[in-house]
Amino acid sequence: MSGHSGGQLTGHKLEFLSDNGGAYIAHDTRQIARSLGLTPINTPVCSPQSNGMAESFVNTFRRDYESRMDLTDAPTVLAQLAAAFEHFNDVHPHSSLKMRSPREFRRQLVEQMRHAQFEPPVTSLWGQFKTGGKVASRLSREGQKEKR
Repeated sequence: MSGHSGGQLTGHKLEFLSDNGGAYIAHDTRQIARSLGLTPINTPVCSPQSNGMAESFVNTFRRDYESRMDLTDAPTVLAQLAAAFEHFNDVHPHSSLKMRSPREFRRQLVEQMRHAQFEPPVTSLWGQFKTGGKVASRLSREGQKEKR
């Protein structure tokens, strides 16, 4: 999130994640979220993992950010949110991510995926046999036929 301007949040697309409780799926609640530039979304029905993630975020944000914010009024709070979210995503260590920030975790994951895609192709029959390649299974079948 990069800021708040004229009732519209600018920068990144922001979602308002909530469970399926009546207060959160009510038309008025969703309308208020949209008027603030948020896209209301709900966790999947019967999904305790999603509810747990949302609750964990709220608890962490309250403990580590809201408790240190100037809560004088809504404009003051909104002015502080961009920096808080930036810190949460770039710097704040998360135990579920092995004490990495979400962006650091994602960068490492993308790098691992890139590395895995650029593994050199297997060129020997032995390499294909070890990796379960089609040549190995074909040779194995041919060998079984010869034994009969």
